[in-house]
Amino acid sequence: MSSKENNKKEEEKEEKKEIKKEKRDNLVLGAYLKHVVLFLIVIFILIGLVIFLGKEVVDLKKEVEKENSLYVSKVEFKNLGQLVTQSARVTVVKRYKNSREFLKLFDIPFTEYVLIFSYDVSVDAYIDFEKVHYTRNDNEKKFYVEIPHAKNKDPILYEESVKTWYDNKNIFNSVDFDKSNELRIEVKNKGLEEALKQGLLDKAEKNAELLISNMLKTDEQCKNYDVEFNYIGG
Repeated sequence: MSSKENNKKEEEKEEKKEIKKEKRDNLVLGAYLKHVVLFLIVIFILIGLVIFLGKEVVDLKKEVEKENSLYVSKVEFKNLGQLVTQSARVTVVKRYKNSREFLKLFDIPFTEYVLIFSYDVSVDAYIDFEKVHYTRNDNEKKFYVEIPHAKNKDPILYEESVKTWYDNKNIFNSVDFDKSNELRIEVKNKGLEEALKQGLLDKAEKNAELLISNMLKTDEQCKNYDVEFNYIGG
């Protein structure tokens, strides 16, 4: 075999080695790139999870802070119902004068009847606590209360309190049963009018505010909180 043929075989062997090496390098590079791509995919997934979970944690934190700072308190007022928070007792003096008439043309002489008497009348004012609602804001250290305006109950006339201050006891004229009931109704209405003039409803609302404030502040954490009242309804 000539040296020329030997050289040719050596070149062929070297060429084959180069081809094998190139294939091996390509395989290694491909595997490396594959791992790099997988690694990057995993990184992006992890980053996405971190962002998502971070947002969930922030939202949860905000929700917890919101619940801690502003919530409806557990104190129940509805069980108090229509609670009387102020009462007034007034004495109403009534003057009644009447004369018999002749055919509604003129008063008959000597038939004038005059009666001056008085009754004690009591009027209660109440708050409907079933309509009282409130929230507590710990950030502001404040209670916000919705409360209805006070209302009065029907006046009560104390029959045993009656006093007669003047009665001319005219034998030709007197107060009959129907007129007596009419006078009682007038006295009750006058008693209610006087009680309202004395600030019955305003006092009832002030007393209700004091009661509610004291109940809300029984919690040691809230004893220094402010209370803001907002009246609802007419």
